[in-house]
This record gives sequence, C-alpha cells and structure tokens, in this order.
Amino acid sequence: MPFPDEEIPLPLVRRSTRPSAASTTDDDLAAFEAKLGRRAKRKTKRARRSSGERLRPAPAGALTGALGGLAAFGSVALLDRALAERAFSGIARLADVPVQPTAIILACLVAAASGASIGSLFAQLTSRLRRFVPLLTWSLVVFPSLVVALLAVQRTYLPRAHFLAPGPLLLASLAFAIVWSLVVLLRNRSRHDDVAHEVP
Repeated sequence: MPFPDEEIPLPLVRRSTRPSAASTTDDDLAAFEAKLGRRAKRKTKRARRSSGERLRPAPAGALTGALGGLAAFGSVALLDRALAERAFSGIARLADVPVQPTAIILACLVAAASGASIGSLFAQLTSRLRRFVPLLTWSLVVFPSLVVALLAVQRTYLPRAHFLAPGPLLLASLAFAIVWSLVVLLRNRSRHDDVAHEVP
C-alpha cells in the first residue's frame, strides 16, 4: 500500500493531433466529403450484392411494365381491330394530329407509360417474390382479376358503354402479366455476375 506522500507514476498517453479549424482548408473539406461519398457508394454496392439484387424493384418493374403495356396494347389491336381504330381516332381528335402515324405513336407511348407506372407499383408491392413461377402465378391471378373488377364497374355504372370489350381486355391482362413477370430476371443477380464481382 503506497504512503500518502509517495508519487504514483501514470502512463503517458499520446494524444492524436487534429488539425484545428483555422488550419482546415476547402481542399481538405472537399477531400473528406469525397472520401465519405466513396465509402457510402461502397456500402450501397456491398448491401445490394449481399441481397442478390441487380436492379431495384421500381426501375425493373417500370421497364418490364412498359414492355408489358406495349404487349397488351398490341394484343388488343390484333384481336379487336375496331376497338384499336376507335382508340386511334379518339387520340387523333384529342391531340389534333393525323391518325397515321402520329396517333398510333401516341397510343403506344400512352400504353408504355401506363404499363410502366403499373409495373413499378406492383414490383414494389411484390418485392419479396424473388422466383419466376410464384410471381407469374400471382400476376396471372391478380391482373385478370383487376380487369374483371373493371368490367363489373362498367356494367354497373356505364351499361350502355361498349368501349370495354371483355375478351380483348382479358387477353391484354394475360399478355401484360406474362411480360411483367420477367421483372425477376432484371432484379435477381445471376451466378455469372457474382463471379465477376468476386474477381478483383
């Protein structure tokens, strides 16, 4: 037990020298922010790689939804020529443009934009379905069911309206469902991608 007057040696601790605020320049701050940005990007890539995702659900769903919208519109145009011509004529009157080819191009753009918004929304809702067969089964049930509900609303509130044909719309929903289900191929990372990322 040490005496009261005895001096107890303390270990010397070396303090790290930090630059003062006065000595910090704009170049130092820019370098520090760039370093933080690179670190955040590495963390984001690492997290996406660990989750097995190639694309986020929203952009992947928007891309496949746009293709699905075009496929649905094409199936309706092939199955019901009169319905497609009425759609082209209506767009031509609204936009005050000729039917061919401007109205047809506008109709395709509207179909692609509608499909992209629907595909992006449902891709976020089904982000946990990562396999093709379950997602295809889900889409083949949900999208035609939505069309049936839309036809029921039309029969109830607009009984004299004949612009919604059941057969072409159901075929369009099936075409959209099949094409949109390919979203899993854009989202899931393949084994080749994993090997390529592991190679330094």
